[in-house]
Amino acid sequence: RIVDHIRRGNLKTDKIKLLILDEFDKSLEFGFKTEMEFIIGELNNLEKRFLTSATKMEQIPDFTGTQNPFELNFLQTAIPKINFNSIIPFNFTTASFYSI
Repeated sequence: RIVDHIRRGNLKTDKIKLLILDEFDKSLEFGFKTEMEFIIGELNNLEKRFLTSATKMEQIPDFTGTQNPFELNFLQTAIPKINFNSIIPFNFTTASFYSI
């Protein structure tokens, strides 16, 4: 739906600075790579990206624009101090995150 709204001009992307993609790995698994790549490509002013997943990904695709991703797992006993200006959540369902 978002791709359609962007293409029709119903959704302006120039002010969007934060992107949250829930169940990112499942979206890839179900064949939405092209759509996600298009959406991210249209968001020229992104400052933060949050990619959530219930499973750990071995590699985050280049099209996401992430650099030096960080995994944050809230199930760990010791949570590292994190600069939230540069975080990308990775695994929200099991409370793990990746950050850039």
